[in-house]
Amino acid sequence: MFFYPESEDFGTPGQFGIAFEEVRFSSGKETLHGYLLRAPSASRGLILHCHGNAGNVTAHVAGVRFLVDGGYDVLTFDYPGFGKSTGRASLPGIEDGARGALTYLLSRTDLPVDRIAVFGQSLGGAAASAAAVHPLVRALILEATFTTYRHIAWTTTMGRALFFLVPGVIPDGGPARQLLAFAPRPVLLAHGEADSVVSHRFSRQLHALFPTNTTLEILTQAGHLAPGINETSPFKEAILNFLDTHLGGEIVAKEGV
Repeated sequence: MFFYPESEDFGTPGQFGIAFEEVRFSSGKETLHGYLLRAPSASRGLILHCHGNAGNVTAHVAGVRFLVDGGYDVLTFDYPGFGKSTGRASLPGIEDGARGALTYLLSRTDLPVDRIAVFGQSLGGAAASAAAVHPLVRALILEATFTTYRHIAWTTTMGRALFFLVPGVIPDGGPARQLLAFAPRPVLLAHGEADSVVSHRFSRQLHALFPTNTTLEILTQAGHLAPGINETSPFKEAILNFLDTHLGGEIVAKEGV
């Protein structure tokens, strides 16, 4: 219902000309794998990226390279059971994985940890929301995400068929629960009106629940996580403007630059 992990390696960020560091860090008993993507010469801030429910981190790098081009360092990683990360995929696991990734970032002395935002896509929105409640996170971006695990489960074929069983097996967690703890810090909700996987009504509902600290960006022609290898995000301008506003937009030179 939720997870479609893959172990296949689709290449490294280097194929896109991105400077990167391959990293591993702990999340409970598991060891998670990811890439720390470095801005070309100077950093405007630090982004923790939580990808969607399919593939693995090697297939999702293309979707965040616009952040690197925009001057941000980015940590993108795999949840337990995905790619080279150990463990088994689970809803608690993706949340714990995002918290572990944030803890890892905060342990680094060479990164702008005073200016952190979290970016979650689709199912990664739940992971991102869980990690973002940390007091050092300044801003949160949720693209094509949902309200709660139960609500999105009910939109699947299995969830509709087993409607009455969903509350007994699916936890009542997700962004709608976490955003209350994140408020009043700023949130960007980005969703394509043509999204056939996760309906844009979920982002509209989140905006209605938290109107004072969320900004809603709906694009008519955008689908679900549209960017491919040779494309860029349809929300590129909105996301970069949001980050520049809420992370300060200051450029911090790297050591030796």
